[in-house]
Amino acid sequence: MITKEKNGLEWLEFELFQEFDNLNHAILTRKGGYSSAPQNSLNLNTNSAQVSKDIEQNLQKVKETLSLSQLIWAKQVHGSKINEITPSNLSHSFECDALISKHTKITLLIKHADCQAALFYDPIQKVIANVHCGWRGSVQNIYKKTINEMKSRFNCKPENIYVGISPSLGPKNSEFIHYKKELPSSFWEFQVKPYYFDFWSISKDQLNNCGILNKHLQIAGLDTYSQSELFYSYRKESDTGRNGSFIQIL
Repeated sequence: MITKEKNGLEWLEFELFQEFDNLNHAILTRKGGYSSAPQNSLNLNTNSAQVSKDIEQNLQKVKETLSLSQLIWAKQVHGSKINEITPSNLSHSFECDALISKHTKITLLIKHADCQAALFYDPIQKVIANVHCGWRGSVQNIYKKTINEMKSRFNCKPENIYVGISPSLGPKNSEFIHYKKELPSSFWEFQVKPYYFDFWSISKDQLNNCGILNKHLQIAGLDTYSQSELFYSYRKESDTGRNGSFIQIL
């Protein structure tokens, strides 16, 4: 991952996407926000019942610092619903966990604190997607559903799609005491020690099974729990903010 900084904000970019001059993306850290509470610095939790003044200021700072327009997000519900974003529905409210668009200047934002934010890009069809995937999203295989949506709507071919997965909960801290009830048996082989699971490998397996090539896949491999000074971690902090990850075609 490449670390960048501007105007007090710090973010990461995937080496995987650097060859695409028409693509703008970032995994924002928690540094550089307006909140008076240090642990809630660049909090982008728009899923809150009421978006606070701090969060509104944080969103504005992100837009101005990174020259973003039409910043679009959804109410994330740990499901597998996907919405296509077009110029005609920019003002709508969305309740889903994946956003897809083929239009320029539309920035797709996912918020996360331990869950994966996965950025998809097809440079042939010029299509982007941003996906929120926690363990429930993995169980529902939201990545497969996203790829199928890209195929059916835009004629994307999996072998052309690039995917970058954000920092998220790592295997050493991904504990599931009731895994036999919560996780399908196909996940059990990814248990690294009793009750702990490697969801990075689960995601890689699901994406590979859909036809995503290893050379087109980058998993950050950074554990949000153990690096909570940079990333919000729900498992570690419970009452916490949300990081933001975005992707945009210029």
